[in-house]
Amino acid sequence: MTSCAAELDPETPIHQLIDAGYRFVHPRDAAGNVVSVVGIRAHHNVVDIVRINGIDDVTAIRTAADDPDMFDPDISESDNALWQQTGWVNEVVGNLLALADDEYSPALDSVAKGCWVPTSQRSSAFLLAG
Repeated sequence: MTSCAAELDPETPIHQLIDAGYRFVHPRDAAGNVVSVVGIRAHHNVVDIVRINGIDDVTAIRTAADDPDMFDPDISESDNALWQQTGWVNEVVGNLLALADDEYSPALDSVAKGCWVPTSQRSSAFLLAG
């Protein structure tokens, strides 16, 4: 069990995600304010996505690389998740990073491949290679 102080420190898990190779997008509202931090990592035949809305409002999901709905904005409602958890930032990120790269992976013939492309002046998106 983590202490309350540890649960309130979002910087450590974000640095752990960066070290693990996650790329980030920062969805904004109409006024330009960041509404969440979304980390994405495509590897093997899966894509891991973590959305941080607040220290106690985090959702992480692992989905198949060929899932057409993987970037559904409401990942907490995904029916196609191979693995999923919501909760505090340290717990959710820790459990996501503890997954083996091939854990819950479906049997696909190819590895997830793609690239980051700009979608506007302030954001980008990961596009899977078809």
